[in-house]
Amino acid sequence: MAVKPVWNPSIGAAGLFLRHVAVFEAELGLASGFGPMENDECRMNPAAFEVFVNALLIQHRRTSHATFRALDELRIAGSISSLRGRHEMAVAATARRRIFPGSTLRRVNADDANRRWTASMPEAYERHLVPALFRPFAAALAARAAVLRPGRILELAAGTGALTSALLTALPEASMVATDLNEAMVTAGSAREPRAHWQQADAQQLPFEDGGFDLVVCQFGVMFFPDRPAAYAEVARVLAPQGRFVFSSWGTLAAHGFDDAFQTALEECLPGEAPPFLREVPHGYTDPALVASDLTAAGLSLADAEEITLDGVAESAASVATGFLNGTPVSAALQARPDAETLQAAVTRKMTDRLGPGPVTAPMTATIYTARHQA
Repeated sequence: MAVKPVWNPSIGAAGLFLRHVAVFEAELGLASGFGPMENDECRMNPAAFEVFVNALLIQHRRTSHATFRALDELRIAGSISSLRGRHEMAVAATARRRIFPGSTLRRVNADDANRRWTASMPEAYERHLVPALFRPFAAALAARAAVLRPGRILELAAGTGALTSALLTALPEASMVATDLNEAMVTAGSAREPRAHWQQADAQQLPFEDGGFDLVVCQFGVMFFPDRPAAYAEVARVLAPQGRFVFSSWGTLAAHGFDDAFQTALEECLPGEAPPFLREVPHGYTDPALVASDLTAAGLSLADAEEITLDGVAESAASVATGFLNGTPVSAALQARPDAETLQAAVTRKMTDRLGPGPVTAPMTATIYTARHQA
């Protein structure tokens, strides 16, 4: 991206901003993207500045001393508030979100419909989706985690505890904290898997001390994080120096037999109106290069990415349809419709026509990632 004018340096704020930038450049050993003063203008490269801001935020999140964190927040916030222009303000908003994740500037907040599981959803999710979609991958992820022999495990987006149970079975001596953003899931998960300590937590604001876990795991949850580099930076903060972050993400929608069949049925029943939840969220984070980039921005490095395809076995196509229609955020979009019951019956019928009656099997593709602290 070409450099461009930002402001006239005769403004006092500009001089303060550039002095702050010079301090940060020296601390990070990284160029900010700001060029010299020429003809009363300061020029910048926005792409380089965004890299600089990301590095600065990573350093900030790694600082555990409360006083230093407060000083950093004042300096960073004061600096980014001096920016002008659409791109610069977008960079500034990203920085503020990552420094002050509870503020109203967050791109997507914790109440976003695609992240919300209401009290009625966990039962349908556990009954109809976990056995076919999540339990096979929980076993695969637990097997890879068990090789690491961790003593202290943190799970993010634990849901009703499919991976939690698999890990505690494979590692019975480990201590485990299972978290989820949704209280409904925490309530259901703690009842189902009492061997773990359960608590509500936002992955972008983890309530744990630095370096407290040998292993952080997350099964099919990272796709829901509004700001993945910020969440990964929190993982880096709570991860012990030699610890590992093991997580999974679904592949493309077309590579998941159950999800693709449901979304196709939904779109046939609601042409132009079908909720895009499955396409945009669970199957919206499929590029390993993007995952690696997000990890790098957070101070982690990708150690391994393994694509695997497993078969899911469900008691019927109707059971899977029931799970999606009642146990995911899709339900909120459909239940308000006056034709909700008719629509659900039509979607279920179309799924059955495609997958067949009785017990059904479908291939499902996902990638299991392993990350660690940067050397």
